[in-house]
Amino acid sequence: MASFGLIFVLYQPTAQFVGNLRKAMALCRDVIAIDNSPEPDAALYDSLRRNGATVVVNGNQGGLAGAYNRGAELLL
Repeated sequence: MASFGLIFVLYQPTAQFVGNLRKAMALCRDVIAIDNSPEPDAALYDSLRRNGATVVVNGNQGGLAGAYNRGAELLL
């Protein structure tokens, strides 16, 4: 059986973006949310973690490519 995971890169995510992330979490067991936002959102992180996502506060280290690399490291 094939296995896959999803990497979402967040940057000041809107409610609509978070809603789409939650829909993806319902379909995929391995979801990584990398937040590149300048200010951490602890309430969002707690909510995502409670629903099964792995959350990484990246602080925009390495830009978009850096975020995807961190997510890939966790999935692999």
